[in-house]
Amino acid sequence: MSAITNEHKHSQQGHTLIELLISISISGLLLLAVFELYSSANQAWHITTRQFQFMQNYIKTVHCLSQDVRHSNAIEKVTKNYIRLAAEQEKIRYKIKYTPKTVTIIREVQSEPGKKWIQQPRFPLSEFSTEYLKFESVKFKKINDVQIAFLIDEHEKTFRTALTRRNQF
Repeated sequence: MSAITNEHKHSQQGHTLIELLISISISGLLLLAVFELYSSANQAWHITTRQFQFMQNYIKTVHCLSQDVRHSNAIEKVTKNYIRLAAEQEKIRYKIKYTPKTVTIIREVQSEPGKKWIQQPRFPLSEFSTEYLKFESVKFKKINDVQIAFLIDEHEKTFRTALTRRNQF
């Protein structure tokens, strides 16, 4: 009877190699699943952050543009990358500049005719990263003598804002 007891104790002393390999494999699969979940959540967070930054820049740009257009005396020139406004004491122009990674909107002021255009200290007005948000175009468009459209065509959406000059009586 003592031989059976010793044999029984011997079989309960440890795990077999197969049991260890199975437990390591299951642990590895669980860790892989957790890592994939974390990676997906992290990527979603980065995309949401970039979209939020885009919307902040877009709102800032539209606000500044609308103030200048509303208070201008005339819309002097509009091309797809450029607008020039005449205000009472100065001229204001906006330029869209493209680089491989960004689209930058710059606001400059000319205090008197013939003087140098000066970029405002808090500008460039907005810088949109093209690294993650794929812009097809960013442009200005003249609608009529008192309205300008500011358009951003992204891969899936179009952001379009009409800016109207106040009536001059």
